[in-house]
Amino acid sequence: ATQYFKAAKVPLNPSTQIRNVLSNGIMLNLSGMSPAAVIAYTAKAASDIARNGPNYRFAKSMGLTASGFSEQELITITREFLDYGRKQWQGHPAAPVAVPAVMLKHLVDKGLSKAGDLYQFFEGVMKIAKMMHAMEKNGASREDGYLEAQKWLFDYSEVPSTIRYMRNTPIPFASAPFITYSYKALPRILEVAATKPWRLAPYVALPYAVSALFAMLYGVDNDDVEKLKTALPEWM
Repeated sequence: ATQYFKAAKVPLNPSTQIRNVLSNGIMLNLSGMSPAAVIAYTAKAASDIARNGPNYRFAKSMGLTASGFSEQELITITREFLDYGRKQWQGHPAAPVAVPAVMLKHLVDKGLSKAGDLYQFFEGVMKIAKMMHAMEKNGASREDGYLEAQKWLFDYSEVPSTIRYMRNTPIPFASAPFITYSYKALPRILEVAATKPWRLAPYVALPYAVSALFAMLYGVDNDDVEKLKTALPEWM
């Protein structure tokens, strides 16, 4: 039940797909890649995946496609397993009722799988981008580059049992479906704040810069901007 809920909120939600790309780009920037490098290496990584290049093959051998959000936290039932389950009802007295239900589940899971594949693709592209950057700019080996990518964009399979329980259980007050990201991201942000705080400066300044730009463009002052915020619906 929790996995279906997360599938609806993440891969089936286009805005979440976009936020995933943006947040991964921010994490790459915090890791030491410039915005230009993030864009350039993301394009190079996508090309490497498209042609089944050496970096993609290596990352797969290291568990790239088994350690992402989609594989660890979403419905990942293979088509072969679904086909097998449907065939088991052949000739069964309850088949007229059961087979349509199994077929519907097959179609739903297949759709979720495709959406999850897209989410996983973006994750994989940006991890390979980080790996390639570490190799080319920092002289890292492929192994170290891959581990650096997993450090900044997260291995969702490597969590304590408590976190695994909280992200999977549907029990109220014990459930935290999306806790893995916070659990993985917070140490990285604290690391940057302690060692290279200037990397966080643009993100701290951004809300103030946007408000100032808005005030300048529309000929109002900051007090007017604050009044507008209070007049807007909360979701805006």
